[in-house]
Amino acid sequence: MGLSPNHDHNHNIVLQPGVKPVCVGPYRYPCFQKTEIEKLVNNMLILGIIRPSPSPFSSPGLLIRKQDGSWRLCVD
Repeated sequence: MGLSPNHDHNHNIVLQPGVKPVCVGPYRYPCFQKTEIEKLVNNMLILGIIRPSPSPFSSPGLLIRKQDGSWRLCVD
């Protein structure tokens, strides 16, 4: 559970000079899903599955209904 262990090397993505970060706005979703998204994200933060990032890049997320009726957060 949690993030992967530290490795003996770090990976970097080297951008070409002058390239601006790709930043996509959030998808539109029904209001009732807002609280579910916040709950899932807060739970993953608490469990250490995800962590805050200062990166200027972003990817939109959306909820997909699982067969058992619960929600899965998917990132595009």
